[in-house]
Amino acid sequence: MGFYPCSAHGLMFKGAAEAVYPALVEGGNSERAHLRLCHDCFVAFLARAEELLVEVIAGAKGGAGDQRRCYRCDAGDTRAAVFVTAYPKGEEGRQFFAGVCDGHMDAARAAWLGADAAVE
Repeated sequence: MGFYPCSAHGLMFKGAAEAVYPALVEGGNSERAHLRLCHDCFVAFLARAEELLVEVIAGAKGGAGDQRRCYRCDAGDTRAAVFVTAYPKGEEGRQFFAGVCDGHMDAARAAWLGADAAVE
């Protein structure tokens, strides 16, 4: 059994936990979480990050699109951003980010930091 329960469903699970560190950052303020996930919940969380956020590739030039647009509504000139660092078992960490407009701050907080973050 895992030492910690899965952050998504709260149940103990067999095997090693995989970790996700989401953050919502606005100026000098940030809200952060540490999610320990079973493999199935980690795969679901990572798939959502891959679909909705921009992956940061070390050493890559360009290709990130307009980084200041809201990932939910495409509004421009956002003041906040969501950042996610994920650690798949046996791999290097993967990093993702996207802008968040003022109108979607609460939705982003619930989607990436809330209790339902891993299962949305």
